[in-house]
Amino acid sequence: MKKTKILEEKLMKAKNKYLKEIRKEKVKKNKANLNWKQKRKERSKKLLKLGIAMEYTDVLVFDEETLLGHLFNLKKVTYIEIEKYEKYGEKRLTFIEDNDREAIKGLSYEEKKKRNHLLIMRGALFEIAEALNYKLNLVIGFLAELHLKNENYKIKCYQEGKIYFMRNGRKYNE
Repeated sequence: MKKTKILEEKLMKAKNKYLKEIRKEKVKKNKANLNWKQKRKERSKKLLKLGIAMEYTDVLVFDEETLLGHLFNLKKVTYIEIEKYEKYGEKRLTFIEDNDREAIKGLSYEEKKKRNHLLIMRGALFEIAEALNYKLNLVIGFLAELHLKNENYKIKCYQEGKIYFMRNGRKYNE
C-alpha cells in the first residue's frame, strides 16, 4: 500500500512537471506568434506609407512594371540628385497625411480596405526593388520625377519590371 502511494506521488510530480513544460512551450509559442504578428503589422504600415507616397505623387497611373523599373533606378541616383529629390520631397512631406485623410473621406469600410490593399501592394514594389530604407522625402521626390522622364526611360523601366516579373513567376498573356 505504501509503495503504491509513493508511486502515485512520483507519477503526479512527473505529470505536473510535464504539464508545466507544456505551458512554458505554449507561452513561448504565443510570444513568437505575437512577435511575428507585430513584425507583419509594422511591415504593412511601412508598405502602406510608401503606397500613400505613390498615390500622392500620382504615379499610380503607371503600371507595376514601369514603377518597379523606376524603383530599380533609385539605387543609381547620384548625390546631386539625392539632394534635389530630398528638397522637393521635404516641401511635400507635410501634405501627405492631409492628402491621405482627404482621400479616405466618404469611403466605406470595404472601399478603404480595397484602397489599403492596393497601396500596400504598390508599396511592396519597394521591397522587391530593395528600396525600403530610403528617406520618405527622397522617395517622394524620386517618384514625382517619373512624370518628367521621357518615353524612352519609361519604356526601359517597363521592360526591366516586366523581365523581373517574368523571371519570378508572373504569367503574361501577351
